[in-house]
Amino acid sequence: MAKKPSYEELEQRVTELERVVESIGDGICIIDAEFRILYENKTHRDAFGEHTGEYCYAAYHNKNETCDECPVALVFKNGKSHTRERMVQEGEKVAYYEVAASPITYSRGGVTAVIESVRNITERRRAEESLAESEEKFRSIIERLPMGIHMYEMDSDGQLRFIDANPAADRILGTDNKLYIGKTIEEAFPEVSKTEIPGRFQAIAEEGGF
Repeated sequence: MAKKPSYEELEQRVTELERVVESIGDGICIIDAEFRILYENKTHRDAFGEHTGEYCYAAYHNKNETCDECPVALVFKNGKSHTRERMVQEGEKVAYYEVAASPITYSRGGVTAVIESVRNITERRRAEESLAESEEKFRSIIERLPMGIHMYEMDSDGQLRFIDANPAADRILGTDNKLYIGKTIEEAFPEVSKTEIPGRFQAIAEEGGF
């Protein structure tokens, strides 16, 4: 039977664990079953202040009870990990955080506490919003063009599949191009399957050239 670690060895392990957690770039906190904050690492304290011993819903959200869809509460309820995104007003700016809560269990399997990691995803969200805005502008331009436009994307098998067309394409071809969505270029337009068009489109998709 394995020898139980001594108190000094356990203390050393805890110290090493705390050193690792303190160095993590994500904010880390540990919350007990009464929703009291037991521990916060430096990243968490720097972002949200020192709140050890306080109720998490009061400290972080200025509420008198647990938040709706609280990931920590869900962990205590079903013992599974949960992740949520939260928007936080920071002065005149808005910040976005990804909150992941995971159970800390005791030997009989019950959840005794929850470890919660908080990651700032503001830059990622802004990049996603900027991309969505650019795509919307691009689509608006395509919609207004007088020339017919067909759009394709390459699937996981390396085949080009029809994903959309602009109104001009419907008018010029006298058909509803949405009927072809999801089909390969050869399936959608069999008459071009024996021409060089599919090969040229494939090269453009793969290499970005004509």
